[in-house]
Parts: sequence; C-alpha cells; structure tokens
Amino acid sequence: MFSISDMKIGTRLALGFCLVLLCSIVLLALGLWKMSELQNGTNAIVNNKVASLSNAMDMREVGWSVALSLRKIVAPTDAKEGELEGKKLSQILGKYAKSEANLKKLVSSTHGDTAYMAATEQKQAILPVVAKIKAMVDGGNYFDGSLLLKSDFLPLHEKWMESLGVLAEFQQK
Repeated sequence: MFSISDMKIGTRLALGFCLVLLCSIVLLALGLWKMSELQNGTNAIVNNKVASLSNAMDMREVGWSVALSLRKIVAPTDAKEGELEGKKLSQILGKYAKSEANLKKLVSSTHGDTAYMAATEQKQAILPVVAKIKAMVDGGNYFDGSLLLKSDFLPLHEKWMESLGVLAEFQQK
C-alpha cells in the first residue's frame, strides 16, 4: 500500500505546493467568474435602468421647456426674442424626440410600455396645437396665439406632464 510517509521529503513538499497552487487557481477562477457576473449586473443597471430613468426625466424636463418656450413665443419682449424662442422650440422638440427614441429601445415591461405609449399619445395630441400657435404667432396674430395657448395647449400640457410623470415614476421604481 502506498503511503505519504513512504515518499521523499522533496516529493511531499512538491505535492503540497501543487495542492496549494491548485486551490489558488480554483479560487482565482471563482473570483473572476463572480466579478464577471457583477460587471454584467452593473452594466444592466447603468445601461438599462439608469438610462431609461434619465431619458424619462429628460422628456419631462423638455415638456416643461416647451410650455415656457411657447409662453415666450406668444408674448415676446421684442421680435428677436420671439424668433430665438421659435428656433429654441425646434431644438427642444428635437431633444424630446431623441430621448423618446432612446427610451423606446429600453422599455421592456408591459406596464412600462403602457406608460410610454400614454406619454406618446399625449405628445401626439399636443404637437398640432403647438404648430398652430407657432403659425399664428409667425403670422403676427399674438392675441389668438395667446388665447389658444391658454384654452387648448394648457389642458393638453397638463395631461402630457401627468403621463410623463407616471412614466418617470415607473422608471424610477
């Protein structure tokens, strides 16, 4: 029968070091595997969850910016301010479209998709009113543009902001 005590001391030391080395390699592999899993989890959080929340919050912020810009368009202090705000409104709506497209890629649940679609529907309802107000102001009809802002835009804007609030709240959860 073979026994460890029958081995030479050099052989025993070599086997002992090999055993320690083998255990170290196993621990290293296990650690690397767990670190990889942790990295994947972190990437999912940052690239999906944080990005979707950021886009939803950007959409909400832009919604408020649209209202402020329209108010400046219908009641400018001078012609230059009205012209600048008209250009700014186009940029604001472009930023909204970009955030909306990014969020659409990231929404993965049924409830999130429902909230996203509600916000999109509200935006689609408000855009013709925005265009009409802008056309009135471009034609020099500031009074009717202002009336349309108060009568048609503001109620739709409240619904839009409410739907964006629900969307942002869902993304935060």
